[in-house]
Amino acid sequence: MSNRFTILRKISPKTCGVPRKKDLEALVEKDKKKNLPIMRVYGIIRSTTEKKTEIGTSHRLNGDIEAINMLTGEVFRSGFAYLPGIAEQQVCEMIWSAKDKDEKASVKFAIDLTISYHDSKYEDATKYVWGVESLIENDQADPLSDLRNLLPAPKAKK
Repeated sequence: MSNRFTILRKISPKTCGVPRKKDLEALVEKDKKKNLPIMRVYGIIRSTTEKKTEIGTSHRLNGDIEAINMLTGEVFRSGFAYLPGIAEQQVCEMIWSAKDKDEKASVKFAIDLTISYHDSKYEDATKYVWGVESLIENDQADPLSDLRNLLPAPKAKK
């Protein structure tokens, strides 16, 4: 993979160039039985910020985040991310749980955002639903654990 990336103000499907609703619907209608990978998102989350709008409440993820548009291969980086509801919920629960134990905690995460065909009885509903596939164990609330595990155990002084 190339080391080239674009720095964005925020990561979201829209800012990472994911096609709009009609184009995504056309993609999933080609193979209605398949989960289609759309974006890979990974990073270290240090906190969340609640945002209320007229359409509801969302949570901005704050940390060091990278995303890959799986349709184009483009790579993006930002300190903030907004993810579709199901992914937002999963990542927020991880950081909130870690913060309950240690207010300085951060959480590593890596997920693939997918879409799959969904036939709704409602005329204005999309013909796809978002899905999340976790790529790593998500119980890591300590970003230094990997480094710590590489080091030999310190010897006690006598």
